Amino acid sequence: MHWQGRYKLIVSGVVFALVFCLTVRPVLNAADPESSASRNPGSVADKLFRHANDLGRALHERPLEERAASDYRRALDAYGQVIRLNTDNYFSAESLTRKAELLREMADAAGDSALYQQAIEAYRSVVAEHTHSAFVGEALTGIAQIYEENLQDLDGAAAAYRELISYFPSSVLAREARAVLARFEAELKHRPVDVMIASGSVDRPTRTSTLTNVRNFSGPDYARVVVDLSDQTRYAERRVGNRLSIQLDGVAVSSSLFGRRFIVGDGSLLKRIVVSDGAAAAQGTAQIDIEVGSLSAYSTFRLSEPERIVIDLHAAGSIAKTTARESSPSSTTRPEASVRSATAKAEPRD
Repeated sequence: MHWQGRYKLIVSGVVFALVFCLTVRPVLNAADPESSASRNPGSVADKLFRHANDLGRALHERPLEERAASDYRRALDAYGQVIRLNTDNYFSAESLTRKAELLREMADAAGDSALYQQAIEAYRSVVAEHTHSAFVGEALTGIAQIYEENLQDLDGAAAAYRELISYFPSSVLAREARAVLARFEAELKHRPVDVMIASGSVDRPTRTSTLTNVRNFSGPDYARVVVDLSDQTRYAERRVGNRLSIQLDGVAVSSSLFGRRFIVGDGSLLKRIVVSDGAAAAQGTAQIDIEVGSLSAYSTFRLSEPERIVIDLHAAGSIAKTTARESSPSSTTRPEASVRSATAKAEPRD
């Protein structure tokens, strides 16, 4: 996990709550009819909104493991009714905001990057359709957080923080956003793009699946890379030194990834992730190159619904530490059997 990013998000969330309550919300409400004073108690919109809130509240009262996708869908459909009715600006703006939050929660639970995009679209609707709403700040913050933490899109996160600053330039929230943006822009100046696509490669008829996103979670001696796909595909692995390559058969790279630079955690293990679809495109493949500091072992496995390939990376010395810890008499866990040694991975697999 990108711990520094997580810390910034927590700080930003706390600061946003304070700023929104003390400064932004009163100004927006005073300037715009989309305020709590404009609500029409007893109206159809009010009744639908209360029903949606009841479904959302009941959902969040249950533990995470007891929340089904169908429960989220019911709440989403209820907020959707308010949005489609569109007779009350305040209820419509808040319903879009709550819809985005639910979509992001679903994405977190399912590991589905497409749901993150839907959450961004819902937040974008708040900004575009309810420009003076008190929920614009919440929507812009949500967009920036998804780009930074969930999609790990360096350019997208930087653009989102710039937009947030432009809307609320004098707020404490903007000062926090400027600190994050300064770090991102310093990196953007020296980083080449991580997703390189050959012209015309996406339209090849041999492509049966789409690479929609690549995410990572980093620690000091362990990292996980998740490759999000639209459909199941064959893949092959090859390791050369401290570079691990994953070749995906019959996969096109989503246009939303073109030119992207990925946010990589601050750990010493994972250094860079590169997606290419150039020379390999003649064979109808896309390739992901993972550069690490000092790789001891790694494992790969597939998950479905949604389709994704997971790569676990272990730094030199981390396996020995784990084995010693797990062989302790007080330990009740067993070493993970799926981790293969580095020597077993030295040669390419067919």
